Amino acid sequence: MSSIQKTIFFIVFILLSIYVLTFTPNIPIADQWSFIHIIKQPNIQNLWARVSEHRVFFPNLITVFLAHISQWNLKYETFASLLLFSMLMLLIYNSFSKNISNKSARILFFFALLAQYSPIHHENILFSFSAYLLCLVFVFLAIINSYNTGSNLRSLLIMIISLVIASFSFLTGLLGWIACLPGIIFSPKKNIQNMLMFFSACILTYMLYFSENVLTKNNTALPLTNTIKIIEYFFVYFGANFIPTYKVGHLLPILLLIAGIWGFIFFVIGAVLVFKTYKYGHKETIIPYSMMFYSILTAFITSIGRVNFGIKFALLSRYHMFQMFYFLGFIWLFLLYLIRTKKIDHYLKPAILIFTLVIISNWASGIALGIYKIKKFAPIEKELRLKGDRMSIKSSEQIYGDRKVLEEGIKTLKELKYNVFGD
Repeated sequence: MSSIQKTIFFIVFILLSIYVLTFTPNIPIADQWSFIHIIKQPNIQNLWARVSEHRVFFPNLITVFLAHISQWNLKYETFASLLLFSMLMLLIYNSFSKNISNKSARILFFFALLAQYSPIHHENILFSFSAYLLCLVFVFLAIINSYNTGSNLRSLLIMIISLVIASFSFLTGLLGWIACLPGIIFSPKKNIQNMLMFFSACILTYMLYFSENVLTKNNTALPLTNTIKIIEYFFVYFGANFIPTYKVGHLLPILLLIAGIWGFIFFVIGAVLVFKTYKYGHKETIIPYSMMFYSILTAFITSIGRVNFGIKFALLSRYHMFQMFYFLGFIWLFLLYLIRTKKIDHYLKPAILIFTLVIISNWASGIALGIYKIKKFAPIEKELRLKGDRMSIKSSEQIYGDRKVLEEGIKTLKELKYNVFGD
């Protein structure tokens, strides 16, 4: 990363820090209320227990730690998420720079990265500590080490440890084991002992994860009766990486149609690009291939698991962090293709202009949503401080649907003098 790029990245980090510290809600929202009993009793059973179909053991550990050192000031959690986000962006860019030396390609990839390193991912950096981000950081660490695992024990251990952490951060971390297979298969030197270690660790992780049934009935859609819905969800979800919200009123059907069409086109273009670059050296392509492969796997699993929630939730931006891998992997591969065909400089200026417009749009929409959310939750926070578990039904429904869990959570926060009751 050049000195100018480092300066720009640092400025964006400062701006995102201001964004996070300004727009983080001061009260727990949604699933955060069901987490309060873990803060109160952080024993192994509570930390290990599944959340829906996910085992978020490592995010639980971090959240409990941050809650106890801050009296559950939620800004500690969202700032920790921002640090993870920044780490992931740096890891991806540094990996790209190590593999591609072309100056124009580095500039374009940096702009593509800034389009993602923005408030377009507001739901991952404004609400609690992000299990998604922790999962992705370690999946990417595993991917960049996968190609060397055939002969390098250190790379193998880093990959295995990373995938274990990712697996127990979010369900889709389990797919990281599959996404790393291309790197292992095409590794220039294969060691039987190393491969046995990998597959043994993989099997043990899956057995431990599924030591009890973690797939809820609500999320196991019947494939035959829901095939069309799953396909629709997949392509809408696939094309929604730059859509910040689904709450657009009458415009929702149009937005869903645009996202679905774009998702299909983007998927097809990606497949064509893989076909055109397949004959390149595996060392050049294995990381973007693995990123795109992982993103497709997560999109498929998410489409099956969430199709019954309604197609509009394919636009829910908290899950688009996984689709960011396809976008950046695609850009990586496309730039490699442009270098090989000697067209990179031809696309430099128009691509920079497009990415700049996208960055401005992402920041504008992110700030607008931040203002909206703070205004929405500010009066509820005031009511919670004053009335506690006697707050109105209307206000309680805005922050959590289960009134009983909410009331118990409020009593616990009062008892611990945490969050809004810490004054």
